[in-house]
Amino acid sequence: MASDGTLIEIGARDSVDPIRVLLADDEPGLRTALTELLSHEERVELIGTAGDAEEAIRIAESGRPDVALVDVRMPEGGGPHAARGISRVSPGTRVIALSAYEDRKNVMEMLRAGAVGYLVKGTAADELVHGIEIVAQGGTSLSAEVLGGVVAELATQLRREEIEHDADQALRGDIERFVSGHGVWMVFHPIVDLETRQEIGVEALARFGSIPVKPPDRWFAEATALELGLQLQLRTLKEALEALPKIPDGMFLAVNCSHLAAASPEFADRLDGVEDRILLEITEHEA
Repeated sequence: MASDGTLIEIGARDSVDPIRVLLADDEPGLRTALTELLSHEERVELIGTAGDAEEAIRIAESGRPDVALVDVRMPEGGGPHAARGISRVSPGTRVIALSAYEDRKNVMEMLRAGAVGYLVKGTAADELVHGIEIVAQGGTSLSAEVLGGVVAELATQLRREEIEHDADQALRGDIERFVSGHGVWMVFHPIVDLETRQEIGVEALARFGSIPVKPPDRWFAEATALELGLQLQLRTLKEALEALPKIPDGMFLAVNCSHLAAASPEFADRLDGVEDRILLEITEHEA
């Protein structure tokens, strides 16, 4: 607060302060041309130029520019490497990709690397400076040549995410149906003593009704990924134990489970009173 009681915003850019800019491009001729162009702009102060990605990162770390103009394709890692490195060493620096290429792949690669703008080389001087100003103020700047491609890519990505979300919801619905006891059953395979050839127990194996058909280990893995692994294993244990009264005395029931499930209190509760007839087979699917 000033002596006259006026509030002062600490850290805010003074409107008359020039925007400090770093220029990174491996073409000497273009660096010279852009340096000349920016030198005539009072709104911009060029703090340094770099000819490769690593040099751009070093200058950004020491100079802390407000905006970095970064060529998409240059030595020592290219524009995406430079963008990520600059963002790491100078988080306050906002990156504008500068490229002769306007294809969607290059645009999206730079945006994913942290760039907030993408200008095509040859952009008019006033548009370039305006883009720098917008980005410095927290906005984004995209050349008209690339805007359509970005919108199309984002629309495709959104649709992809919607499809993945719908698939996840459908998968969760199937697993929750199994957990509730619908569409899950057990098959029992005899376990034989190899010396006496007598049956000494049975192994309970889970089966799940679904279209398309998936193997049980796939269902357990997907349930685990959705944090429903323990619940599904408890359901299959319940289904297996319901057959225990039909198994002759003296024979054991083998059930599969993960070591995490076997150590859970819920699992122990289900086995209470029948522990002496149960053989746990620890498998790789984790809860």
